[in-house]
Amino acid sequence: MATYQIFTNNDSRGTLQMAQPSGHLREVVEYFWESTFTPDGNETIHSHALPNCFGLLSFNLNQLSWQSVELPKHEPFTFSQSKLFGPLPYSCLCTYPKALKQAGVKLKPGALSLFTHLPAHELHGLKEDLHYFFDTKLLEEQLIAASSFEARASLMESFLSSHYHSSTPDYRYYLVQEAFSRFDIFMPYGNAIQQLADDLCLTPKSLTRYFQQWVGATPKWCLKAHRFAKAYYAYHESSQGLAYEVYGYHDHSHFYKDALQLTGHSVGYF
Repeated sequence: MATYQIFTNNDSRGTLQMAQPSGHLREVVEYFWESTFTPDGNETIHSHALPNCFGLLSFNLNQLSWQSVELPKHEPFTFSQSKLFGPLPYSCLCTYPKALKQAGVKLKPGALSLFTHLPAHELHGLKEDLHYFFDTKLLEEQLIAASSFEARASLMESFLSSHYHSSTPDYRYYLVQEAFSRFDIFMPYGNAIQQLADDLCLTPKSLTRYFQQWVGATPKWCLKAHRFAKAYYAYHESSQGLAYEVYGYHDHSHFYKDALQLTGHSVGYF
């Protein structure tokens, strides 16, 4: 298992560590993660969660409460237990207390259905206690007691392996994963879905059917969410302006329109 850290050592918010899965879990897991917010400085840390197609298992390691506000409705939710989150069809503003420590798993698009045995469309926007789906009491005790991120990642890997052996995906799942891996290639083109389907030797209709079966959304929506997230981070990191065409946008107004459709707010809001 390879590990790497992406928050810099002098980041005032804390640290985020990530580890790649090994073996057959690479089919369903993007990465294992652990976040630790600093006990010093500001009382709270704010972060926006953008619309996405991923599933998330989140283990609360010190039982501190945090809040998420769904931006379209401005509806608040408070979490203190370990949670299972489905793909996010809207954006959220998350507020974390200082010293919060969490660990978890980011699953590939569609993989959550394999573990919950629920239809993909029922998982969108889901926020449920993990123990509703899994017996995690022993695992959570082990995660809290573990002395390092590497040890916690190994525990989570073993736990998922024990639940994955009886849930082998079919060929359509792998085609969906292959489509996601090619989003960046076809993202700049106006007829991206048609070209993507052609590249996979599928019709757009078949590709859409496979996405709806495994992800619960169309490839058009998934591509829109993917390109917006990439453009959003590039937009806020660049001092030279965004190269809109790289992300499949005609201009800033096109980017602005996607922001409104996906989040209910303008780019400037974030």
